[in-house]
Amino acid sequence: KIMDHVYCDFFFFKQKTAYEMLRSLVGSEMCIRDRYKEAIEFYEKCLKIEIEAQGYFHPKVASAYSNIGNCHRLLEHYDKAIEFLDKALQNSIRQYGVDHPQVASIFENLALVHEKLGNNQKVVELLTKALPTLEKQLGPIHPRVLSFKERIKEFSGKEH
Repeated sequence: KIMDHVYCDFFFFKQKTAYEMLRSLVGSEMCIRDRYKEAIEFYEKCLKIEIEAQGYFHPKVASAYSNIGNCHRLLEHYDKAIEFLDKALQNSIRQYGVDHPQVASIFENLALVHEKLGNNQKVVELLTKALPTLEKQLGPIHPRVLSFKERIKEFSGKEH
């Protein structure tokens, strides 16, 4: 199973370093196996290395923050999830601008956290920010875009 992942990563991401491939594989494998606490420890070590090697404002740093935030979300540590996803968001916006798929993905992950916290107005705000990027990327009738529109409508109608 691991070798299949290695082959796919090597084939599709030839420009990644061996370290990046290993980081991606190990962290992903831990998450697949519901070992989120171990994944967080691993991603935090990677984050430290990336900040030292690349500086704070770098896509790899944003990715590490996002990975840590999503692990916290899955563990239902919502305050920590927001903390790390906000760092990923600010870093990604600085790198790519607001209209980038990576930024839209972080908005969506933040919306999932706020949904669990019952912050319906914040869910609508975050999904609405992500929607134009998804429409531009996928088209207005793509199932994911339609799902976002439905979720925005659903959460707009809920009491705040």
